[in-house]
This record gives sequence, structure tokens and C-alpha cells, in this order.
Amino acid sequence: METRDKVILGLIIVVVFAVAFAAGLTGRAVTSSCSDSDRGDLNTNEIYEEGTVLGTSENDMPFERTDYCVSNSYLKEYGCNREKPAKYDSRLVICESGCSAGACIK
Repeated sequence: METRDKVILGLIIVVVFAVAFAAGLTGRAVTSSCSDSDRGDLNTNEIYEEGTVLGTSENDMPFERTDYCVSNSYLKEYGCNREKPAKYDSRLVICESGCSAGACIK
């Protein structure tokens, strides 16, 4: 292989890597968030109030989840993830006095 061919091959490799690397960079700051209207995460949530989790994920996708009664006795409760602010979690709660309108009855 001649020197000229080696230089051209080297330039092609550099250009391919530069394009592949630059394709992943947008220059845009990542803004992710999560908030819960019933002021809770899954450790301290308010099960006696219907809440809605709103936010934007790490890949800029909006999400919205509202607490709801799975049955007369079970609540699906959503809350923000403390360790990963751009994520939400959910749990199933047994409501001792019943479930109505997305909250446990007091």
C-alpha cells in the first residue's frame, strides 16, 4: 500500500469517527423533570388525595399519570422517583375503607 493510499484511508477513518461522534451531540441541554400534584413520592405520598404525576423524561418525552382506583379496595398510586427525577414509579395500595375517585377513602 502506497503512502498516498494510507493517508486517504486514514482520513476516511477519521471522518467516519467524527461523523458518528457528532451525530450523538445536539448541543441542547437535557431538561428532565417530575412533579406530583398530591405532593408525594412513593415513600411519602398522600393516598387520600387523587394526584397526577407530570414530567419530561430524559429523552424529552412528556409523561402524565393520574392515580386511579383499580377496584373498590385498591388504588394505583403514582409518584416521582427520588433517585431519578425524570422518572415516575407506581405501586398498588390496599385502601382499608375503600377507594373512590382516585384516592383511598378516610
